[in-house]
Amino acid sequence: MIVFARQPDEPLGRLLIQLDQWLRQDKSATRRIWVTFLSHRQPQLDAQLVDWGKRLGLARLPVSIFEDDQGPPAYRIPDEAAVVVVFANKRRIVASRLFSRKEWEQVKLDSLLDEIRRFLEADGEAGLRPGQK
Repeated sequence: MIVFARQPDEPLGRLLIQLDQWLRQDKSATRRIWVTFLSHRQPQLDAQLVDWGKRLGLARLPVSIFEDDQGPPAYRIPDEAAVVVVFANKRRIVASRLFSRKEWEQVKLDSLLDEIRRFLEADGEAGLRPGQK
């Protein structure tokens, strides 16, 4: 699972704290989750993200910066996307959730976290795709 984001904010911080907790609980160390910020301002953002990650208490969740506002070309991230959650199973993208700035400000984080939890729990078993119950 990959989370692409354009800037750190409070809802994203809560999401990342939960993802980090899930990684800490993964005793088999088989889950692959990370966050990548998209910004051409990598040098300025770097120190800010290190400090932000420390304040959030992130221990296992990798945080990186892709030095282009568009993101990696293969992911085709739209300009209007503030946050993108990419669901992958065995290195194949099976779904993604795109949130514009307005949608992200109104996101029902509990619902998104529940969707992510169900996907992670099913990973390698039934192959549950996001959105399925």
